[in-house]
Amino acid sequence: MLETPRLLMRPFVVDDAPALFRILGDPHVMRFSVGGPHQDAAVTARWIEGAIRHQDKYGFAMSAVLSRDDSELIGKCGLAVLDDGRTEIGYRMRRDRWGAGYATEAARAWLDRGFRTLGLTAIVAMIEEANHPSIRVARKIGMRAAGPEVFHGIPVIAYVAARQ
Repeated sequence: MLETPRLLMRPFVVDDAPALFRILGDPHVMRFSVGGPHQDAAVTARWIEGAIRHQDKYGFAMSAVLSRDDSELIGKCGLAVLDDGRTEIGYRMRRDRWGAGYATEAARAWLDRGFRTLGLTAIVAMIEEANHPSIRVARKIGMRAAGPEVFHGIPVIAYVAARQ
């Protein structure tokens, strides 16, 4: 469990699939996603199963982001090990919660956990150049543009934070 003033973050469980599908099935939320929006809750359930396997293997994964106010699942945020061994931070929030700073709050907490608790030395975020909201979040949590890359066939800017 990871807590911030407004959020609780915990590992996903398969029962989260319907609530998470409302987020990951939204084309606006998933506009800058490699795989696009999820087509149904079964796809989301399989994604959650992958997150659970990642959690079991590495001790961390993308996690459910819950609002402390109403205990609703409002997004996902966490860390994932990429194919090349780097650790990436990711965040997605439900569209009706955009603009309230939840992604920044969640991502800042995960960045801190990655460096202080997990002992990581660097964390990356792969962000498409047109994804200005995600770039703002990355910059707010102290990440810096490291340069262009191709991520799953898509041109991105790699943002990096290093342990201080």
